Amino acid sequence: MSRTVQLGQYIPTHSIIHALDPRVKLLCSIMYAACAFSIHTGGQLVFHALALIAVIHLSRITKGELLRCITPLFGIVALVAITNILLMQHGTCLWSWGIFTITQEGLQNAGIFSARLVYALIVGNMLLMCTTQMQLADALDSLLSPLARLGFPAHEIAMVFSLMLRFIPVLASDARAISEAQRLRSAHVTHTTLRMRLTLLMPLVIALLSCSYRHAQGLGRALDARCYRAHAKRNPWHPLVLTCRDYVAVGIFIAILAGSCALGIAGI
Repeated sequence: MSRTVQLGQYIPTHSIIHALDPRVKLLCSIMYAACAFSIHTGGQLVFHALALIAVIHLSRITKGELLRCITPLFGIVALVAITNILLMQHGTCLWSWGIFTITQEGLQNAGIFSARLVYALIVGNMLLMCTTQMQLADALDSLLSPLARLGFPAHEIAMVFSLMLRFIPVLASDARAISEAQRLRSAHVTHTTLRMRLTLLMPLVIALLSCSYRHAQGLGRALDARCYRAHAKRNPWHPLVLTCRDYVAVGIFIAILAGSCALGIAGI
């Protein structure tokens, strides 16, 4: 039986990717996303696609679970593609109507920019699906701890980051429940005009803001009940320790970045 997977949800499996140190996964994900936005050749697209397929296979996360996570974000990818197609005016003209012109270079740029965004979204979702919110908070707290000596609120930033990731699937579930409640009340969004859809979205946004405020109040009361203090000294239950597999993963990641840079320099 397939599992119901939501955006930002952690999927517990026994895999090599899950067992890696969260600091390694966080830094590698950020650097990979930055490297993905520098892709400009077809060889780099294929190379990064193969690297992502290997990571997905090692994480033991099924393709269906990953697609269910990133499907709600495809609207952003489509918007980026359409924007690039319409704004790129120079090059070989393929179709023109009034102020709208579609060129061959515009289609190529739209494909490259869309692929970049898809790669970055997949990496971000893989990070959330293979790492718990507590592990991410501990990793961010550990990485920012040197700045705490200079007065930077490292622990507070890590706490806010952890709570933000924790409430992504919660708010997604609330939005889905509110949307289903609208459909039960005969608010057929899919069979109306664009103006009616925007009108029906206003109650959804207001209800979602109300749910967010209620969750924030409950979280504040829970922290007060546990006498939480941001500046209190704490000892981690599971200390973060780098192992041999973490160093091997970093080495493989550096090799991937080097291969991508080599393909970009060669223009392949």
